[in-house]
Amino acid sequence: MPEGATIKVRPGLYRESLVLDKDVEIIGEGERAEIVLETTGAHCITMATDRAAVRNLTLRQRSQPSDEKGCVHIPQGELLLEDCDLTSDSLSCIEICNAGTAPIIRRCAIHDSASAGVYVHSQGEGFLEDCQIYANAYAGVEISTGSNPTLRGCRIALNRDGVVIRENSTGLLQDCEIEYNAEAGVWIQESGKPTLRRCKITGNVMQAIYVVNGGRGTVENCDLRGNTQGAWFIDASSSVTRLNNLEE
Repeated sequence: MPEGATIKVRPGLYRESLVLDKDVEIIGEGERAEIVLETTGAHCITMATDRAAVRNLTLRQRSQPSDEKGCVHIPQGELLLEDCDLTSDSLSCIEICNAGTAPIIRRCAIHDSASAGVYVHSQGEGFLEDCQIYANAYAGVEISTGSNPTLRGCRIALNRDGVVIRENSTGLLQDCEIEYNAEAGVWIQESGKPTLRRCKITGNVMQAIYVVNGGRGTVENCDLRGNTQGAWFIDASSSVTRLNNLEE
């Protein structure tokens, strides 16, 4: 296929893996639930170019956990991923890694992974907007090893932890709802230093925000009410700037 091509995908079940090595646009035509790309033993989609776009597909990774293959693997470039539904029986639904990797992910349902719903590591970046991130076995979003993504307007619910930030990572969470997770809403550790603005963090089984092992960050104008163990746990090694939050 030539650079700049648009590929339209009709309803059906496609058992194959895609490697995006050219600037192309792939669009599902019809109801998303009826346009299914399903793989075993490989990532559903691997990003291997500077730019590409994928829209309106259902992506299913059906490997065993021991296969260590996620659903969408983004080690480079600026993938635009919109209006897709992603699950993974092995590892994460979306993995973003390496410096300069900055995908844009909008209006996606990211759920039922065997690990984190979204895993950003090794100085990865990226922008997630208006996504539903839920029912993942580990965190809804894990940010580690010096990474710095932005999440805006996302709902992160019913995971083990809502968001985990660690190992010198930063990140911005703005206007997100982080709720009904089995442990903490936001877990900051190991010199993680995120910024949270105007987030609602409620209904979590532990604290809204749990900060340990040198965790830092800024939390401002957030609603931290309604968590089983209260708004905060901050250990003696950690420090958080807190501004204009609603707390019990």
